[in-house]
Amino acid sequence: MTGHTLLLIFAIALALGWTVMGLRALPGMRRTRPLQPGTGDFVVDHGATASDGCADASLGQPADAGDAALHHGASAALRAADASLPRVTVIVPARNEQFSILHTLDTLQRQTYPNLEIIAVDDRSTDDTGRLLDAAASTWPATPPLTVLHVQTLPDGWLGKNHALYEASRRATGEWLLFTDADIEFHLTAIAQAVARAVEEGADHITVPPTIRTKGLALGAAVTFFTYNMMVVFRPQAANLDGSKVSMGIGAFNLVRLNAYEAMGTHKAMAMSAVDDLDLAQRLRSAGRRQRFVPGPGLVEVEWYKSFSDMLRGLEKNSLAPFGYSYLLFTMAMVGCLLFYLGPIGGVVWGLVAGSGLAAAAFAYCFAWLTGLYVWLGRLAHFSLGWLLTLPLGVCLLVFALVRGAWLTARRGGIEWRGTRYSLKELRKHAR
Repeated sequence: MTGHTLLLIFAIALALGWTVMGLRALPGMRRTRPLQPGTGDFVVDHGATASDGCADASLGQPADAGDAALHHGASAALRAADASLPRVTVIVPARNEQFSILHTLDTLQRQTYPNLEIIAVDDRSTDDTGRLLDAAASTWPATPPLTVLHVQTLPDGWLGKNHALYEASRRATGEWLLFTDADIEFHLTAIAQAVARAVEEGADHITVPPTIRTKGLALGAAVTFFTYNMMVVFRPQAANLDGSKVSMGIGAFNLVRLNAYEAMGTHKAMAMSAVDDLDLAQRLRSAGRRQRFVPGPGLVEVEWYKSFSDMLRGLEKNSLAPFGYSYLLFTMAMVGCLLFYLGPIGGVVWGLVAGSGLAAAAFAYCFAWLTGLYVWLGRLAHFSLGWLLTLPLGVCLLVFALVRGAWLTARRGGIEWRGTRYSLKELRKHAR
């Protein structure tokens, strides 16, 4: 078999792959309706905040003083008295988050949604997180109420974050639970909009992907490709299709009905999951619960990592988790990723140089799918078209980060995260 023939076979196989992946991604994309800042239901002035003036201007202006007023575009389902709105318990686990936790609480305290409670969990922190939480609670306004829990020990068979979330959920009084992180910045109307959408669509679970702030070319390229690959390959938008088996949960914003959470076994059912957000969504979907993946550019923001070196360390925890800690599946995925994304880019040039116009045309067809999906998905996720130029760099950087994380997991015999070690044997035992 000649080199031209092999090149043509690869080009045709890649073209078929992009056709299948593209057609699979489109239905969910059509069904996805993003939320928009400034269209929340209630505007409520809660008075003084935990740290006046720290909210970024991009999050909008503080609520006007006075009684609750309806915002334009609010869902009719929530145009009622405050007491009739479903209560939402926001659960914020924090381990060594002294530099971010107060700002997160501040943006939660400013929420326009009027029936809210906040439970912050100091999960065995060795820095000033616990002290800062206690100090905030001592001066916290009456609305929304803040409860601070301190976890001193981690029971066997639990990952720390999962245990913290579970302990807080046991004390929740809300009909809805919002699981989030300690470094998230919430737009004023984030919770109001999410609850309105859940009520409107009769959903049991709403997840909102955060807008990720990045600094530097390497981190920006890697994060942009991570987001693009997630939406093409894992198709979280397909969670919006009733009857779909696709599920998606994101740790920054997982809003779930309490009764659905309890029915799927709470975090006790996934005590050792290193990807608890994904596991939560999968279990809810398996139980037949209705889910919605709802982009909301600017509603939920996070500086996921401060630098690419930070990203390298962060992915040490969960490089293997999506693959059930199988090195065979992981290797196949990494090779497939490189071929799938770099093939269309280098293949056009390769085909022309090799004198195979048909192969070059097939690679160009793949590249058209790649760019078309990027433009459409970019409108949902609000990432700039200019980042498309960095896609080859992003592919290589992300694969490197994941391979490094998998190698370190093998060398260490498990993962080390926030001062706690979890063996690979135990992680595999609890993997779904």
